[in-house]
Amino acid sequence: NKQNIDLWVIGIHVPFFGHNLFFWKRDFERVDILFGTADVSESRIVHGATTRTNTPLQALTLLNETQQIEAASGLADRTLAQPGLSDAGRIAWLFETATTRLPSASEWDELIGLLTDLRAYYQTHPNLAAEGLADGKATTDRAAWRVLANTVLNLDEVLNR
Repeated sequence: NKQNIDLWVIGIHVPFFGHNLFFWKRDFERVDILFGTADVSESRIVHGATTRTNTPLQALTLLNETQQIEAASGLADRTLAQPGLSDAGRIAWLFETATTRLPSASEWDELIGLLTDLRAYYQTHPNLAAEGLADGKATTDRAAWRVLANTVLNLDEVLNR
């Protein structure tokens, strides 16, 4: 009985329906690096319910995780591509796309303040705006929106609901 089977394939062919059924198992080394910060138990242990995790370590891990940054970059690009919207309209669109609700008054203040601070930061550090943007379309505004989108995608309600 081999523990690390890379692929399980079970083929079932029913001539009447003509469907094939395949089971795939993905093998990932060192799962504890990512999931150790998220209070996830081992896959060999069965639990009736999963525990919610919203620790600062999980937030830090996700803020720096490659796929999270790529997702934030894509969301920022979609936000900037929305026609005819002001910054407030774009923030509303981004937030509602991620959370399915509009931001509260205090969230508005935080998001607008963060966008203003990010723009000012990237204006004074334009060389950092290109980090993580390998497509050659680096602008200070795009970098600011990317960080804002990453922040919204890292909210507890986006990750756990």
